[in-house]
Amino acid sequence: MKVTVNANFRIINHFDPPVTFEFDHRVNLKDLLRALNNIIPTLKLLEGESWGDDLMAVKINEFPLPVFDLNVELRDGDRIYIEIHMEPLGGG
Repeated sequence: MKVTVNANFRIINHFDPPVTFEFDHRVNLKDLLRALNNIIPTLKLLEGESWGDDLMAVKINEFPLPVFDLNVELRDGDRIYIEIHMEPLGGG
């Protein structure tokens, strides 16, 4: 099973969307967010069994997920869009 993730962010050398994930079993949105958290542990996409603070929106096949339901089953070929919000980083 393959799902493709696009996002409003990228992290050099870690996550450069779109990224295709392959699973050998059925997965839900929670499974996908766990896989993303393994790649990008500094983001709060998932906190325990709930949405993480950094996650602002999710679209599945260009349709917004109206309710943050982590148990939504994904299907082969689904395109997932993840939108996050992070505070600006300082520098200078």
